[in-house]
Amino acid sequence: MVEGVVLTGAFGVGKTTLCEELADQLEVLRTPYAAIDLDWLRWFDVPGLSRLAAEEALVGNLADVAARYRRAGVRRFVLAGRVEDDLFARMRSTLGFPLRVVHVELDLETIRTRLSTAVTSGRADDLVAANRHVRQSHALPRADLVVVTDRPARELAESMLQALGWTET
Repeated sequence: MVEGVVLTGAFGVGKTTLCEELADQLEVLRTPYAAIDLDWLRWFDVPGLSRLAAEEALVGNLADVAARYRRAGVRRFVLAGRVEDDLFARMRSTLGFPLRVVHVELDLETIRTRLSTAVTSGRADDLVAANRHVRQSHALPRADLVVVTDRPARELAESMLQALGWTET
């Protein structure tokens, strides 16, 4: 059976790190998997493009990539990125396999510390978005699981795999 999980949360909470750790552990279990950072599928710039059009590009890119991985035999998808409820609904209907949501959380002060170490203007924008994310949590899809990234990623990933029922090959 093909299944997926979306790790969603504010910038700086550790979604990508957790995605990488889950991938490492799925590899050890010899489970056919794909780890996909959604930011890479939506990293483009077209001046004047609406948010909806940009999200449609993301959903289309994800559908294409996931279809190719499924044909190759992937059974577990680990997706990481900020996903609001309306985008999640489009992703789930497009992918055609069960997709659970994990809210990855961390206190705002730690997020600020993590993001302030990078001096790019993009990180400053990420910090603004992280603040907005924390204030607008009502727009997020319902969580199947909540993970607070206050422990080592390996430990968190192990407990997540147990909770997801993904420890069997």
